[in-house]
Amino acid sequence: MELNGEKRPVAFKHEPNKLLITIGGKPFATYVYEDSEIPRPYFAHVRTPAGIQATRNHPPIEGKDPTDHAAYHPGIWLTFADINGNDYWRLKARTVHDKFVFEPQGGAGRGTFTVRNRYLSAKGDKTVCVETCRYTILVRAAGYLLICDSSFTSDSGDFYFGDQEEFGLGVRVATPISVRKGGHITDSQGRRDEKEVWGKQADWCDYSGTIDGHRVGITVMPNPNNFR
Repeated sequence: MELNGEKRPVAFKHEPNKLLITIGGKPFATYVYEDSEIPRPYFAHVRTPAGIQATRNHPPIEGKDPTDHAAYHPGIWLTFADINGNDYWRLKARTVHDKFVFEPQGGAGRGTFTVRNRYLSAKGDKTVCVETCRYTILVRAAGYLLICDSSFTSDSGDFYFGDQEEFGLGVRVATPISVRKGGHITDSQGRRDEKEVWGKQADWCDYSGTIDGHRVGITVMPNPNNFR
């Protein structure tokens, strides 16, 4: 009998430059922390409890996926288009994995790991700021929760976040649930799809659709304590 709901174990396996994450023995996601083509960490091939991939293929498959921004949009990522004028979103500056502050620790219905990343200047000659991010994966009856808790500090001087649209948490959903394929974006204010949702603040935003008869989606929920 399959382990039920919240009892399914979260497990991690180290491979060169990446971390394989499973839930109940089945693939959940790959956390890539070093990539010669994408100079920042990201999650790829994120799956639902039914095993259906909810993020776009990485790299996108010609003829099956839109191939725009293949390196910018690998799955789920956190980055910024402007920190002290450095553009990490468009890969014009590098974010370097420093180390695992706390090694991955799995268990029944829960798994965690903490990383430290250095945001380098565009020339790569100095560290603009340091991010410490704790990732927590929780198994729930309705789906999986991926919680990202990041703090940014600097010992070398002040830094600022510019006000740009390409900013913060990014998600590229699987092609079959994209709006152009029949999926929908909905937010907490009842707005729908790009024309209504784009550029608006909300308590949550959901992007979902149907794949092989199954409802599939990803919901982003900011911490209420975020400054914005």
